[in-house]
Amino acid sequence: MFFISIFYFLFTLANVVTDNRIDDVLRDSDGAAARVIQSPPLAGDAAHDRIKNAATMIVENALDESADPVSEPVGSPLEKLQVEVQGLIIDYPVFFATVLPGEILNIQVIGRPDDADITFDTDLADGMLVDRMKLSWKAPDETELYTIKISDDDSGELITINIFVLEPATNIVDGKLNGYRIGQYPTKPLRNNRIYAAPLGFIEVTPELADTRISPNFTVGQFLCKQATRAKAKYVVLRPALILKLERLVALLNARGIETDSLFIMSGYRTPFYNKSIGNVQYSRHVYGDAADIYVDYQPRDGEMDDINGDGVVNRRDAAFLFDLVDEFERDDVNLAIRGGLGEYDRNAVRGPFVHVDVRGVPARWGR
Repeated sequence: MFFISIFYFLFTLANVVTDNRIDDVLRDSDGAAARVIQSPPLAGDAAHDRIKNAATMIVENALDESADPVSEPVGSPLEKLQVEVQGLIIDYPVFFATVLPGEILNIQVIGRPDDADITFDTDLADGMLVDRMKLSWKAPDETELYTIKISDDDSGELITINIFVLEPATNIVDGKLNGYRIGQYPTKPLRNNRIYAAPLGFIEVTPELADTRISPNFTVGQFLCKQATRAKAKYVVLRPALILKLERLVALLNARGIETDSLFIMSGYRTPFYNKSIGNVQYSRHVYGDAADIYVDYQPRDGEMDDINGDGVVNRRDAAFLFDLVDEFERDDVNLAIRGGLGEYDRNAVRGPFVHVDVRGVPARWGR
């Protein structure tokens, strides 16, 4: 009844108004009517017709808005398939997780309605569906690589989680893990901060597993310690939050017109033994698996930073450009898990400029 009254009022007004003040009458209307009244003022019959047309549009829009909206269901194909794993939201087609033997790994699908056709495909029968959107998977005792695939059969989207069952740190004997020298972690965390606690387990990386994807643009082998060894396998500590941060940086570089399909990891994980041998500080974030020294090496791939700031030379200004990109998105990102240290380094006699990034959880800046 309210809308009919509005229409009757405006229709009556159309029969009595003959001046050019239509804009004043309808200026506070909705967007559609406002577009009608932006033309030059008219008089007489033209004004009469314009008000009737505008009135009709107002009523039609009001009726449309009052009707029950056809809302897009949460988790429709318009939204990417996402899963929550160990506190991180993952929407990449491939990612990774680490668990100790016997540990329970929970994978929760988010952004999908309860009746979505979700499938969990596991290597083992140890997965138990908590509900249609959640899988609880118990890690076996064997230190191996396992895979869980989560698919939305309606949209065709697929997320693959490569799961590394860790070699427990309790198996370290005389500073070695199955013949691979680890060294000694500090017995007490720095300032009793748990981010400096010794890792509980290590990813075993055989030559066959080095090329395993841990995200779309990175493999586990890129983060191995540079130390020489005769052991059959190497071991690495790697935090998923670091890989999320690096993937974010790759995406941002490409969005800025700097083409790259990865980042060169000059230094990823360092064993305490290797870290000490190169004279680095005891509590370096590298020994805890959440730091990487990086640069862009794509065009050309020559083992050195590209000219990413476009000034025609490769120098510290390119490291500064990369530093600023990381600092920019870290300040804007609400994901506290990817916040951390950021350092800028100039070239020296043996290597080019680079940037250090880590996910220690609190901001730290140096090198400026």
